[in-house]
Amino acid sequence: MEAELKEILNDLDSLRQSLLDPSSIHMLQSRVEHLTKLAKSAPVGRTKVKDMSAEVVDSNPYSRLMALQKMGIVDIYERIRDFSVAVIGVVAGLLVQNTLMFLLQFGHVSPYLGYNSLKDYFPTMEMRPNPQCSNAACLERQKEYLLEKPARDAAIRAKIGPKFQGWPYSASMFTVSESQISDALPEGLTRELPTADEFQKPPAAEAATTTFDDIEELRKQLDALNAD
Repeated sequence: MEAELKEILNDLDSLRQSLLDPSSIHMLQSRVEHLTKLAKSAPVGRTKVKDMSAEVVDSNPYSRLMALQKMGIVDIYERIRDFSVAVIGVVAGLLVQNTLMFLLQFGHVSPYLGYNSLKDYFPTMEMRPNPQCSNAACLERQKEYLLEKPARDAAIRAKIGPKFQGWPYSASMFTVSESQISDALPEGLTRELPTADEFQKPPAAEAATTTFDDIEELRKQLDALNAD
């Protein structure tokens, strides 16, 4: 870019000498000189690594990916050169971990990624759309998702393949209420306070069943006390 700006300056200088009123050429020349100074003062970005070393050192930005390939988790770690990933802050670092799993096709890609510092746990859950959203673009994306859902489900079923017919064990069915489904929490999350259903109701007072024999026994005990 700097060489091209110098060529433009030379062309403007020769054009200024050939014109009778070089005022406009002076203005253009000053602007080009300003752009040249900006180009010189611009920060130089990190150049792309040409030869990816297999040595695990701090200076090698691909050391961790190379280690993943040696452990058999990543097939070809050099594929990361075909993508661009920017890391900004701790939260972005967590998201980039999920991004690398998607780009290099290893591990489990989660639609939601968070971190619970109290339990040192990474909870993953499915984020569902809000059908009552007031954003028109959001509602439009939801419609597109519902239209494409049958094709995605069919692709997943085709990838899984037919079920094994010779399974010797029987399966039992059980019903789950809607309240149990709605109250269910993802793995790793707990409620701070128990729900109202967990409190046991006080047992109902049993009706006092007194028979005639019990009354006679009590009367005998009272008579024995009075006799003493």
